[in-house]
Amino acid sequence: MIYLANRPDWLAVSVAGSSKGRIRYVLSPWHFYEIGKIGEQRRRELLAVAEDLNPAWILDRADLQLVEFLNVWRGFWNGYRRALRAIATLADVGAFLLRITPARAAAIPLEHYVRMLARPGGTDLLEQLFTGQTRIAAANQESFQSGRYTKAVDHGVKHLYIARLLAREQETGPSLPDLEQRMAEILANPLCREKISFFIEFGGMADLRTWEIEARLTALHMAGRAVLNENRQVDRQHACVALAYCDLFVTNDDELLRRSAEVSIGLKFQAAECLRPEALIERLSSESG
Repeated sequence: MIYLANRPDWLAVSVAGSSKGRIRYVLSPWHFYEIGKIGEQRRRELLAVAEDLNPAWILDRADLQLVEFLNVWRGFWNGYRRALRAIATLADVGAFLLRITPARAAAIPLEHYVRMLARPGGTDLLEQLFTGQTRIAAANQESFQSGRYTKAVDHGVKHLYIARLLAREQETGPSLPDLEQRMAEILANPLCREKISFFIEFGGMADLRTWEIEARLTALHMAGRAVLNENRQVDRQHACVALAYCDLFVTNDDELLRRSAEVSIGLKFQAAECLRPEALIERLSSESG
C-alpha cells in the first residue's frame, strides 16, 4: 500500500486488476496496526489506497489458527471436516475480533479500527506483547542452541499449544485469567491429556497450515542469531496467514522473501508464491495488455 500511495501509475494498474476480477487483494487485522501507528496524513493516504483496492480480509494469525484447529480437531475424532473459509469480509474479521455478530460489525468502517490504534495509548498493549515475545524468542534461541530444546520439550510445547486452543474454544472475550484457568482444567483432566497426546502422535497436526508455517519460521529463528523485534513479529503475522491461504504474498523485504521461500519447501499444501511489488505490477500490466 505504501508503494501504491507513492505511485499513482501503479495504483491505477492495481485498481484496474481488482475491478476487472483479475486479482483480489487480501488484508489482515495487522494492517489496522501498521496504518494506525503512522502519522495522520500518511494514514489518510493509505486508508484511501485500501478503499480503492476493495480488499477481502483474512483472520488474524491466532484467530485463524483457532478456527483451523477446531475444524481439524473435530474432523480427527468424528471423520467430518467442513471447508475452511479463511478469507472473508471486513465485517467477518471485525466480528471475530470484537466478539459481535457480522451484522453489527458491518456498520464499522476500516477507519474506525485503524483510529482505535492511532489514538494515544492505542498500541500500548501490543507493544508490551512485542517486548515479551522478543524476550521469549531469545530464551528459546538459547535453549535450542545449548541442546536443551529436546524432542520431549518440543512435544510438551505442542501439548500446551493444543490445550490453549481447546481453552480458547470457550472464550467470550479477551480475558487471560479465564483462559489460563480453562487451560489448567484441561491439562488436569487425564482424558483430555491423553486425547491431546494421541492427536499429536498420530498426525493430527499435519493439516494445521498456519501452525506449520509458524513452526518452521520459529525453527529458523531458534537456529539463528536474529532478534525477533517488532518488525519481524509483524512480518510473521502476515507470513503465517498469507503463505497458508493466499496465492500470492507480496513484499519488498529481502529477508522476509528469503525466509518465506525457505519455509515453503516440502509443505503438504501449495504455499503462496512470494514476489516483489514491481513483479506484481508487471504481471498485472501484461495481463491487461
